[in-house]
Amino acid sequence: MILECDIGNTRCKWRLLEDGQCIERGVLDTVGEDFQGLPVNAGIQRVRVACVAGTAVESRLQLWARQYLALDCEFARTEAESSGLKNSYSRPEAMGVDRWLAALAAYRACRCAVLVIDLGSALTAEAVDGGGQHLGGYIIPGAELMQKALLAGTEQVHFDQGLPASLALGRSTTEAVNHGTAVALVGAVKQLIEQAGQYLPVGFNIVLTGGGAGIVRPYLPEAVEWRQDLVLDGLGYLLP
Repeated sequence: MILECDIGNTRCKWRLLEDGQCIERGVLDTVGEDFQGLPVNAGIQRVRVACVAGTAVESRLQLWARQYLALDCEFARTEAESSGLKNSYSRPEAMGVDRWLAALAAYRACRCAVLVIDLGSALTAEAVDGGGQHLGGYIIPGAELMQKALLAGTEQVHFDQGLPASLALGRSTTEAVNHGTAVALVGAVKQLIEQAGQYLPVGFNIVLTGGGAGIVRPYLPEAVEWRQDLVLDGLGYLLP
């Protein structure tokens, strides 16, 4: 069995694989978490990890793995080239490994031009051409970051977070902020798709992932593919 972890700035998404199939999954709060919610199973032989939360969090996970599994973690790192995907960054290590893994998994799945959109704490987009060349991407604040910016930058705007996504006009401050966030994200994703059309051939694939993707999915074309575990899928290519 293989334990895989996708550790972001706010949560740790994990799954347990047996013979390449997911048999268990879950989500932990990254902030202040000592990873006690991860599975402790004698059959786990490897721990593959994508982490963008910093070296301190990596060290905490490493301590957990040694204590409970007697294993060392395998941490994915962004590379200049991985499994046919070539990085556009002059300093590949400066690119978030979650973005690299998502692009890698999407490209390897289709072997064609693809736009990868990931909605997490940030909204990111990566364009890859049909030959596996990563052309570049975009990073935009996600829903929670947008709303935190409002709270931090205004004195009169007070609202509750977490309402269902809607593009309707808000009839309270809470609705106005939550619906406005949805409008901003949907508009951003549609614009990202339009921009990608300037760099990618007609008919390029679009793959959507991330915990915040539910906000925009109802407003996108049916051709947009949803992949729940795209970053985790990339670990299998980078750390086979």
